[in-house]
Amino acid sequence: SQRAGVILYLTALIFGAYVISVSFITSDSYDYIGYDIIDCNSGELYIHFYDRDYGNSKDNIVLQKVIYELNNQFEKMKNEKIIAEYKEVE
Repeated sequence: SQRAGVILYLTALIFGAYVISVSFITSDSYDYIGYDIIDCNSGELYIHFYDRDYGNSKDNIVLQKVIYELNNQFEKMKNEKIIAEYKEVE
């Protein structure tokens, strides 16, 4: 039997007054979760998250906060039974 698909779009505050946000998409029918980290000042992907060699990621406080809050959002979705499990972002 085929399961009905459920797609969830969620945007969450990651850092500051919507300086960095994350948008999630989940699909029940495909057991899929995806997300984009967006720099709201430019409207583009937050390059420090996707390319850790760009700049000094160990000293990037914003990047550290983004990773912490992203894992926090995953944990909230797990607790709300939106997702069953997730791999912690490092």
